[in-house]
Amino acid sequence: MLAKNIGEDLSVFKLQQQVLDHNWRSCQTIVDFNNMFFSRLVTDLKGHEDIEGYEGVVQDLYADIEQRLPAENTTKEGYVSLVPIDDEDWKPKALEHMLDSIKALQDSGLQPAGTAILVRKKTDAVLVSRFLQNEQVKPKNQRYNLSIVSAEALLLKSNIISDIYIAAFMLLENQDNNLAAYNLVYSYLELSGKANQQIFELNVNDLLAINLPEAFCHLLKSSYKTGMYDLAENIAIALGLNSFPEHAAYLTAFLDLVWEKSLKRGLGLSGFLSWWQENNGKITLPASSGANAMPLLTIHKSKGLQFDAVIIPFLDWEIKQVGQKAPILWDMPNEDFFADLPLLPVTSSANLLNTSFRATYKKELFCQYIDSVNLLYVAMTRAKTALLAWYPASAKKAT
Repeated sequence: MLAKNIGEDLSVFKLQQQVLDHNWRSCQTIVDFNNMFFSRLVTDLKGHEDIEGYEGVVQDLYADIEQRLPAENTTKEGYVSLVPIDDEDWKPKALEHMLDSIKALQDSGLQPAGTAILVRKKTDAVLVSRFLQNEQVKPKNQRYNLSIVSAEALLLKSNIISDIYIAAFMLLENQDNNLAAYNLVYSYLELSGKANQQIFELNVNDLLAINLPEAFCHLLKSSYKTGMYDLAENIAIALGLNSFPEHAAYLTAFLDLVWEKSLKRGLGLSGFLSWWQENNGKITLPASSGANAMPLLTIHKSKGLQFDAVIIPFLDWEIKQVGQKAPILWDMPNEDFFADLPLLPVTSSANLLNTSFRATYKKELFCQYIDSVNLLYVAMTRAKTALLAWYPASAKKAT
């Protein structure tokens, strides 16, 4: 809506509007598919009950959504695949399909750096990263390069090694910290592939003795007098953290972090834990920008970029933000009861349709739909020659 009014607001400058309808990035197959896909999507959107009253705005916003291939672009061949997965727990299957597609692309000669994996949320980036790390160490995948480069997925705090260390540090700092004890055991068992909810039925002493190696229990009982880095190394040895090659990079990075903070800043257990609490969202795994690795990034971060192949493993997201995710709307109430209030905060909900806040709610709902369509457009138009995505079959039935 802002873009629609720019020409009017700046008319004094005698601007000439020019539609950039040529796609210099993608091949004919992808351009044709996106033209068909988004033309149908916009048509469906205009007929949706949630967009009632905004049909004309939608028409204006997407009047020039179709793109043309410039004559200079002679790339015709390409590949598009959007596949539904008919399973309630569909994401693990989507990850398997993603892996097969990555291997097929590399078998065809495409370099890993030419394939981008796009996700909407950082949590999905972490899910993809962990999956590929686990798959890389399997013998059947040794000849493929499944490494990724990602600011979102390579956060040190996103790896279970960090969970184990922080819980262990907290327990060593205060051995009466039962929550830290349960977190440590749960994370350690998850790392070992033995996650068990029944651990929460055990008392703390039995919990540690039964589930953790004797070497760690001995470390816990002894009054450690070593420095922070030696302590971190002893924890790695006691818990066998070096036995998990898929997490080796994170283990090394965490130990390097402990080395830096303990030696350069003189932090002990309490100091390190306080520092971690404030800064853990900023620490990423070191990655070489020149590495031949697949970019893994959120769709927002992919704006303006292009890749030979684009993989969207989880093509699903809620358009309406409901429940705890629902935004707070601020509006001027019409009821006399609220006459003394200039603005009133209300939670966005369909319940507002039968109130004086109906117009505000409808506008917010419209904006959510437009944001989702625009985000989808960004994701679907990054690819040059191959576009692959998976989505839950239930989404198709619901729309």
